[in-house]
Amino acid sequence: MLRLISLTLKSAVLLSIIMLPFIIITASNINVSVSGQSRCLRGFPCSLDIMVQNGDKVRLSVLRLYIYTPWGVFQKEVSTVIDPNSSAKLNIQFTIPPWASASLYPVYPQLDVEDPRYIGVQHVMGGKFLLLVEEPNIYADLTLITNTSEVSPNGWIDLFIAYSTTNMPSGFMPRLIVLANGSVRYMSVLNQTAGSLSVPIKAPDSQGVLVIRALLDYFSGNVSKDTYVTIRSYMIENYTRYFNLILQASEKLNTSKALYLEAKRRGIVIPQNISDCMAKAEISLSDAYREFNSRGPRVMEYVLESENQSEKVLNVLVKSFKEDVRSRLIGVNLTILKLYRLGASVDSLRNATELCSRAYAFLKEDFTTMDKFLKDYDDAINSVDQAEVKLNVLERDLERRMAVSTVALSFFSVLSLVLMIGLIITIWRRKFVERI
Repeated sequence: MLRLISLTLKSAVLLSIIMLPFIIITASNINVSVSGQSRCLRGFPCSLDIMVQNGDKVRLSVLRLYIYTPWGVFQKEVSTVIDPNSSAKLNIQFTIPPWASASLYPVYPQLDVEDPRYIGVQHVMGGKFLLLVEEPNIYADLTLITNTSEVSPNGWIDLFIAYSTTNMPSGFMPRLIVLANGSVRYMSVLNQTAGSLSVPIKAPDSQGVLVIRALLDYFSGNVSKDTYVTIRSYMIENYTRYFNLILQASEKLNTSKALYLEAKRRGIVIPQNISDCMAKAEISLSDAYREFNSRGPRVMEYVLESENQSEKVLNVLVKSFKEDVRSRLIGVNLTILKLYRLGASVDSLRNATELCSRAYAFLKEDFTTMDKFLKDYDDAINSVDQAEVKLNVLERDLERRMAVSTVALSFFSVLSLVLMIGLIITIWRRKFVERI
């Protein structure tokens, strides 16, 4: 019986020694609490400051910080050493899910400490802290444009992407992701909240439809746009169609060059930028040939650019030809007005005005072919020249008549004066004789 009592006392003493660390752990003088920021935006990283006060007699090291939230437990290894009777501010970050509602949520901090005096890890739990989760007021817009709707296998597609976000929290930038048929081809954090950029995408080596999606992620949500590009090998009809388009662009360029040389030969005033436009048309046509020979995807783009530049040259040249005719018509109209004021009759001027009507008709014509345009221009100039000749003849005849009229008027004026003087002398003599 005594032996049993002795064994019982020894077991109790041993048990008290074993339980001593756990008793001390529970009574440890370490406090953990949340301080600082009390509000976060859903979908965005949330940063909380944790204040640790070490009222114990040992240095705290090998720390692990936890934060218990309704969305899970987040942890962070801490390399900070906290001396006895001191405090430290630790920080932990976690992301609030985008689907979280705006409300108050309880969170609990916890610090794990390995104390060399005891066996195991000491868990220090802090008190409840209410975190306010707010709704972000972010508006995002995204535009996606491709340079082509059809490309050959292994060809390149240029994407133009414009984006904008408003009310982004300070320190955060949106992220852009580009996918082709579900595979990520481009991903980057953007360096500004609004802007534009170009992204090259290589087409797969097989025919089909390539689905391209651009996704703008702004933490609390995202906006996306899709576009489709057909991957198709060049067939016989493609070769024929593209070849004919290149021929048409080449013909239009040659027409603009020929009309330019005709304008220079005829002394017509031409704007200086015309030569630059023709050079651009030639470069684009050369690029179209290169794309065509290499089965590239940008044949249509270069063909259209060449045609646009050639069309611009033709329009300016046609306007220059018409301005030349118009300037000559202004001179003819001034001569007609002058003659009319000098007394020329309407019938005498009708022939010249009828000739000018042909030139006026040319000003209203549209360009069809260069041969017809130049023929109509020559007819208009000839009509104006004939009108000028007739007006010159009429002007000389009118001036001659006016000169004859002036001489006759002068003669009769002198004769009238002589007769008047003779009459006065006769009357004077008669009165003188009567007095005598």
